[in-house]
Amino acid sequence: MKLKNLVKIIKEEHKDKYVPTYGTGDVVHDCPKHVEEIKSGHRGDVVSHSLNESGQVNFIDVKYANGNVKKNQPTKNFRILEGQTHEHAVKAEPSINENPLIDKSVDWSTIKLASNIDQKWEDGRNMEDDLVDWFDASVGAGGTELGEDLIYSLQSVLKRWEKINDAYTR
Repeated sequence: MKLKNLVKIIKEEHKDKYVPTYGTGDVVHDCPKHVEEIKSGHRGDVVSHSLNESGQVNFIDVKYANGNVKKNQPTKNFRILEGQTHEHAVKAEPSINENPLIDKSVDWSTIKLASNIDQKWEDGRNMEDDLVDWFDASVGAGGTELGEDLIYSLQSVLKRWEKINDAYTR
């Protein structure tokens, strides 16, 4: 075998097969498989993702341990714990208006709270009623994914209260 042919064969064997070809068929890309939400630290598995012609994955659907799936989450909100290089056809990114209100029959802008920010609640029950109304209105307007985020935030407030309470009771 001639040296020239041998060099050609070696080059073909060592050619980077993961170089994407833009705009033609399948796109090679790094795909997130296991992710962690930066804000909450919750981990999940990526069950689907968008893909543009330049090989960027900008939105993912994440399945959490409790079985819930959050769809069309921006990848910028996650840390990638494990990824995989593979290829497939372009998959369109979601439009901003893809997540409609859950209950369109309720005008959530008309919700009136018993208190306002400048007044103190009369008691814990009055405060709880306002928080429940606020939570229901928020989930009605923003969907169950927002409800989950609110629950995580309220849990953080509870942890903060426990620390403050411990400091005062010592």
